[in-house]
Amino acid sequence: MPAQRYHSFLLFFTLIVLFSAISLFSAELAFLHNGRIAYGVTCAGIPLNGLSQAEAEKKIAAFGEKKLANPQVLLLSYAQIQQPVNRQDIDLAIYAADTAKKAYGIGRDSHFAANAISLLQSFAFGKDISITVSFDHKKLQQRYAEMAKKLDLPSQDAFCVKNPDQSVQIVPEKEGRALPIDKATAEGEKILLALDLPKQIFLQPETSQPARTKKDLQSINTVLSTFSTSFD
Repeated sequence: MPAQRYHSFLLFFTLIVLFSAISLFSAELAFLHNGRIAYGVTCAGIPLNGLSQAEAEKKIAAFGEKKLANPQVLLLSYAQIQQPVNRQDIDLAIYAADTAKKAYGIGRDSHFAANAISLLQSFAFGKDISITVSFDHKKLQQRYAEMAKKLDLPSQDAFCVKNPDQSVQIVPEKEGRALPIDKATAEGEKILLALDLPKQIFLQPETSQPARTKKDLQSINTVLSTFSTSFD
């Protein structure tokens, strides 16, 4: 009897797996031929499920135009120093067609098992894709370099000045600052790729310390001697 129950259970389980596989296969075939983007697919938070590739392209293009409506996409800032970055300065562009194609390919661009898993994941958890964005890296880096020219300052050592009464005044040191261009540019690229625009970026330059400080000169408080000579 236990053996009979085991065989019955095994047969029942096999039938369930078989019918599930057939159902999944049928559902995927229907999906592949319906010409619509899979359920749960979004682009930058925009729902695309149920749209055709052409409809998705129009929706993405409209979103992109809204994001780039302001010619100024970035504003680099440090204290009162600013450097605007305009869309045309860096050849910033959005490719709605490529993005729509990527969205349409979810559940279609691989073999059967991988497509089925992709569809299930999209249905259960959602699938957000990024918009295809392009810009000129060198031109963006040049904008950061222009900002660096405005804010970079070399460090200055403390030094002494002789007063008319022969006393000595110590002029304190000054801390230097310099913008790490590569690191700062990478931060700007992330913002552009995420289309988090327009955006004001508050820069954080690196500091440099002078070699000689006011503390190093504290022992100097008077002029010990002077010497001059002349010659024809």
